[in-house]
This record gives sequence, C-alpha cells and structure tokens, in this order.
Amino acid sequence: MPEVWPFFPSTDIKETLAWLTDVRITPQGEMRDSLRDGRQKLALSFSVDDQQRARALELLRSNILGDWYLPFWPDRTLIAGELAATDTSIAVNTDADYRAGGYALALLDDESFALLQVDTVGSGVINLAAPVGVTLTGSAVQPVVVAPARVAYLPAGLKESRAFRGYSTLTGEFALRDQIDLGGHSYPSHDSLPVLTDPVVVTQPVSGGMSQGVQLVDNGFGPVVMESVRDVVEEKSMLYFVDNTIADRWERRKWLHHLRGRDGAFWMPSGARDLVLAAAVADTDTELLVDPIVDDANVADLVGRHLQIDYGAGLLHREVTAAAVSGFNHSLTIAAPGVALGADAVVSLMVKSRLDADQLTVNHEAGFISRVSAPVVEVVA
Repeated sequence: MPEVWPFFPSTDIKETLAWLTDVRITPQGEMRDSLRDGRQKLALSFSVDDQQRARALELLRSNILGDWYLPFWPDRTLIAGELAATDTSIAVNTDADYRAGGYALALLDDESFALLQVDTVGSGVINLAAPVGVTLTGSAVQPVVVAPARVAYLPAGLKESRAFRGYSTLTGEFALRDQIDLGGHSYPSHDSLPVLTDPVVVTQPVSGGMSQGVQLVDNGFGPVVMESVRDVVEEKSMLYFVDNTIADRWERRKWLHHLRGRDGAFWMPSGARDLVLAAAVADTDTELLVDPIVDDANVADLVGRHLQIDYGAGLLHREVTAAAVSGFNHSLTIAAPGVALGADAVVSLMVKSRLDADQLTVNHEAGFISRVSAPVVEVVA
C-alpha cells in the first residue's frame, strides 16, 4: 500500500499534462493520431526545518521506489474547525477530483493527518467508508486541509538546497499513476467541434501570426523565388487561460483531456468585430449585409468561412454558404439566426484550430489561481 507524503508544499505548484500525438504533415493538410492517454505530474517545493528535513528524507529512503498517497493540493478545502475522530462525512468542495472508492487526506500538519477512504461523493460532501479515526482541530490561522489523495511516485527522487542553517528546500516532481481520461467539455458545439467561448481578456500582449510553408529558391545572383511546399495558410496564436476556482480548473482539465494535446480540433473565434453589419437582421433573415473586408472580385473567398455572432444575450455560430456583392456592401448567406440581430452585433470570424503542443504546464499560484498558456495552429480538419 502506498505511503502518505504529508509535507505541505509552497503555494506555487506546477502541474504538467502530457499526451503523445503522431502528426503527419501533407501538402493539403495533416493527419493526426493520439497514441496514449494523458499523463499528469505535480512539481512541488517544500520549505522544511531540520526535523522536517530529517523525517522527509528518512521517509523517502524507506520507500524511494514505492508509491505515495499525495494530496492534490490545488483542489484542497480548508476547514477552520474540528474534524472529529468519529466523523464519517466531511463537507468539502466536490468540484474537486474526489472518487467513490478512492482516498482523501485530511492534514493539520505533517505529523497530524488521516488517510480517508471515500465511500460515496455527494453534493458538497464526501461520505467515508470508515470514521476519520483521529481528531484534527483547525483554526483560521492553521486550518485542516482536506484534499483528494492521488497515487504518485518520484521518478527522480528529491533535490535539496539549503540557504542558511536550520532551513532547507526540498523539490521533487511527482508523477501520478491514477489519472483518468476526463474527456468532455461544456462549450457549445458547431459542426461537431467545441467553440472556444471564453471571454477575451488581454493580460499581456497577444501574440500570433499567419504564414504558408514555402521554400526560397536563391542562387545568390538573381531574384529570389518563393515556391509553395504546402497549400495551407496557417494562422498561429497563443492562448492564455486564468482560472480562479476549483470548478473552473476542473472544466479546463476536461477540455484539455477532450483535445488530447495536438490531436483534437476546435473552433477559435477571433473575438474581434471582423465583420461590421450594415443593417439589422430579422430572426428569419438568411442574409447578412456587411462592410467589405475583401475586394469585390474575391467575395467568393468568404464562402465556407465560419462566424460567431455575439448579439448581447447569447452567441450564434453559422457557416457562410454564399457571398455576393450588394452595392457598396457584401451579402453573406447563412442559416436564419432565429433571433433578431441588431446592427451592433459583434460578428467574428472563426478558425478551425488545434493545440500545437502535447505538453502543457498549469501554474497554480498563491491562492491557487491557475494559469496555462497554449500555442494554437490553424488546421483544415
């Protein structure tokens, strides 16, 4: 049976989610196959005094190749009160990864803790297969921490640094064994793919670009010629997510598991007012009259493009099925919106995209605000 690793980490935690995708590039697009389920790691740092250091290293020595029950710290619940030895249920935030038949940990400090077997998970409560077994009394200053217990191992052991006498820092990366495929999402779907509808909040300069694969032919004396090696124009960008609650982190994990790294595709709206409506649209209309964004001769290039329409009370997603010149404007044909659209509705172009990385790092910062960034690339399918 795994040993409990009871030491409290610093508040900055790095969680790594990793998949393995075989991406085969072709001139017309690409083919992708996911080769394995996701893997999960937690990189933790522990500030310890001499006694804690001695206990931690002796505990590691006794089980250096073994498994550990590790609190999943980002999903912890704090209890500023008593957890009695006879308690058989505990009120916790069940948006966290508690599992029926699995385990949880209740810790006051690294010497006072209890491993708990979870019988059932209810709404806001976990019911235990047996009483807690030890009384843990928390306070506002030192609360009892309750968190899901995950089975983990230390592939590279622990590293130590000592800044001054009496205190040390131990660091290690715990690889989790009991990760499950969460595969799912709460986003709306369009053409069977999720649409990324998170609000666009700029917390730093947004990076991105557009290019096509080319080869430069240059003999050093004459003009340089660009030869296309791919028929696909790729728009690239970087996504940044900030999640503040356990529920939000859970939804983010589900979506990332659904994508499986570079394997899954989704729709990414620009979030900008790409198309300006020249007139309001009735709920049964199938025509959008918009200010031109292409030359009249190229208006057909808009056929097959996909749109997100933010009309204030909700979002619509439509495909442009026809396009024509209409006076000084362009007329785009879509399926009837079903609701009236004001001329101030925000119409954004959407790009079919995928993540351009199989490994993502989630930074859980002080107070357990979670940040993750991910490169994104346009795909044909």
